[in-house]
Amino acid sequence: MPPDPEQIDTERRDRPRWIHGRIPVVGLVGGIGAGKSRVAAEFARRGFCVVEADRIGHAVLRDPEIARRVIAAFGDRIVASPVAGNGSSNGLKKASSSNGSATNETDSSGYAPNRASSKDSRRFDSNSNSIEIDRRALGRIVFADPAELRRLEAIVHPPMRSEFERLIRSAVADQTVVGVVIDAAILFEAQWNDLCDYVVFVDSSRPVRLARLAVARGYGEADLAAREATQTPLESKLSRADFVVENDGSEADLAARVDRVIAEIGSRSEAAGRGDFDLVSPSIDVPISNG
Repeated sequence: MPPDPEQIDTERRDRPRWIHGRIPVVGLVGGIGAGKSRVAAEFARRGFCVVEADRIGHAVLRDPEIARRVIAAFGDRIVASPVAGNGSSNGLKKASSSNGSATNETDSSGYAPNRASSKDSRRFDSNSNSIEIDRRALGRIVFADPAELRRLEAIVHPPMRSEFERLIRSAVADQTVVGVVIDAAILFEAQWNDLCDYVVFVDSSRPVRLARLAVARGYGEADLAAREATQTPLESKLSRADFVVENDGSEADLAARVDRVIAEIGSRSEAAGRGDFDLVSPSIDVPISNG
């Protein structure tokens, strides 16, 4: 007997659509200064919640217990000064409706949902008398010695991953969210890519990246090379990515390229029997350029 169509439809509806259930999770990687934040902002405009690893990492370092462990590992040389914790920037920010900046990425690794709730910002709250870690001093140590970087990662990566998972669960439960983006330069190095259904590589030429970094952070070629030396080569990240978004052009070009990636995710969703990909699209009327 042929299968019952109603039974097929029921099985299709019950089939998990993505790793985490209702919505896809997309990882963003790319070279330092490639403009991942701009790409993340385009996803946010289309209904995605953006988890920024940098902001989560900074929030984790403000957690008193984790801060104590980091100071025990690296000494008082990384201590800045006592700060008053106000819970105002604990890894959560509202994503802008604009394209965002191409140069506000950092090297270590927050949460920037386009629909934020105040309760999410209390996950890693500072005590009023907590000690502030001097991230610049810490960065000088870990970027100069791979062994020291591994020591730091062993402390901060597990709580960061736990926070990613919590925020993904929160986004899945929010029926207004169509997907999650994890913006993390070290997605592959930290093995956070196993949280993602797809990975997008943001590509930008080295001269363009250097120009952006010179303006945003005062970096030169040596600064960029030192930080890239601590990460997986870009060629390897590119080869492991599912999609590539070039970011050397205009904002209109970038918007069109992100639309093309999202459309392809929708096509693959249907082909895999995951059902429709319910995308909230902005009003954009631009041609899809090559590249």
